[in-house]
Amino acid sequence: MAKIMLIDSSHESRLELKSFLLTHNHDIVYETHDGFEAIERYFLIKPEIIFLDLMMNNYDGLEILKKIKQKDPSSKIIILTSNDKMNILEECIKFGSLVFISKPLNFEDILSTISFVNEINLLQSS
Repeated sequence: MAKIMLIDSSHESRLELKSFLLTHNHDIVYETHDGFEAIERYFLIKPEIIFLDLMMNNYDGLEILKKIKQKDPSSKIIILTSNDKMNILEECIKFGSLVFISKPLNFEDILSTISFVNEINLLQSS
């Protein structure tokens, strides 16, 4: 299954998503609430998928997205947000987010998104 990194300032949100993903046999390779730490660890761990909240400590999610995509354009970043402001979502698309999932989370959307990313990875490797 997928190697996943969780980046969310809410401990409860990370715990809820982590529990769900673990029950579906995904590997949580790292989780954090801190933007600086997230960027640093991403390049050490290289997860297959990042679930990234837009509201973060130290950096906002958009800054994290920009910094990771700048150095690794092939990274697969899924934005988790309760922010529905179109300008923010357009910025995330501009900088390479694959998908947006609105909070509160719908876990079927999470599973569908992971399947979608896995299909992209298969196409890119062939």
